[in-house]
Amino acid sequence: MPDIINPIVIKWANEELRPFAEYTLGGFLNAKEFIANYDDSIDDLLASHVDGDMLDDGRESEGVSRLTKADITGFVNVIKAVQGMITDPIRSAVRKPTVRKISLGG
Repeated sequence: MPDIINPIVIKWANEELRPFAEYTLGGFLNAKEFIANYDDSIDDLLASHVDGDMLDDGRESEGVSRLTKADITGFVNVIKAVQGMITDPIRSAVRKPTVRKISLGG
């Protein structure tokens, strides 16, 4: 099989594919950490609240909408569902083009 030598494809792979793979892998890893943090501490703290209870973070003056418990748990459940779809072949396909070390919490 011949090597791919087209400079447009090479440029795209190095400037778009590899950075996006790193971004995606970082998202996978950060999601895993996010879920663990939620499960380890936040879930229990929200247990006594009902879905309509509002997060009082005082950010309305910044134009930030208030979240309810349902908003929080709904988002967490979406992330858990997406994380559950990430199989080893998917992880491998995303990991292969990465070059740089992925940092968490970013």
